Amino acid sequence: MEWISHRGESKDAPENTMAAFRLAVQRDTGGTETDIHLTKDGKLVCIHDSDTKRVAVESRIVEESTFEELLELDFCNGKEQFRGEKIPLFRDLIALLRPGKRYFIEVKQNDEKVLAAMRDELNRMKTAPEQIVMISFHRDMVRLSKKYMPDVQTLWLTGFKETDGVFHPAKEECAEILSEIHADGIDAACSEAAFDETAVAYLKSKGFFIAVWTVDDADVAARYIRRGVDAITSNCAALMRDTLEK
Repeated sequence: MEWISHRGESKDAPENTMAAFRLAVQRDTGGTETDIHLTKDGKLVCIHDSDTKRVAVESRIVEESTFEELLELDFCNGKEQFRGEKIPLFRDLIALLRPGKRYFIEVKQNDEKVLAAMRDELNRMKTAPEQIVMISFHRDMVRLSKKYMPDVQTLWLTGFKETDGVFHPAKEECAEILSEIHADGIDAACSEAAFDETAVAYLKSKGFFIAVWTVDDADVAARYIRRGVDAITSNCAALMRDTLEK
């Protein structure tokens, strides 16, 4: 079971910064999850939103800004001890990857160019494909990922909506979607009402890899581990792991 640090160890350091990524390495979690966007000048950067305002106060659209323009901003995200943190390049995160660890990379834009850029960076860094997991809400990106990175595991990201007490997508629909987009598995929102023991067991029986996000409660994490999930993403992955090991 893999413990994946959500945007790095983001409870204690600003999300999607080198400080958060290095903390995950230091705490020896199973790996890190991050989000990537392509800048105006074709650089892959690690940031969740397309607008910098939430994490850097000043608003700039990543896709409309050059990397140098984004470097002008402070990404400490309200954590004063980290003032001066900058937006990182994807390649700088990959440089931290250690043997036996894996990075879950969320492609935020529904744009094939991001997959091409991601592939090129991984090739340039000579990254072993088994150490990378590509995740996306965009079904087209999951499907196309195999075109660009055939040996990289792909997971479909999804949340759940409730209508008249019924959650969608149901486990059967999830399995159909995963098969249709040639995904290796699912990275599902941690909604125990929607993604329960039955859903996990059903998808596991179909041979799919099962990950859940974002779990910061040890009791919830323990229940998912008993259900047999393969990975849990958490803002405090090391703390969750250490708490449950005790």
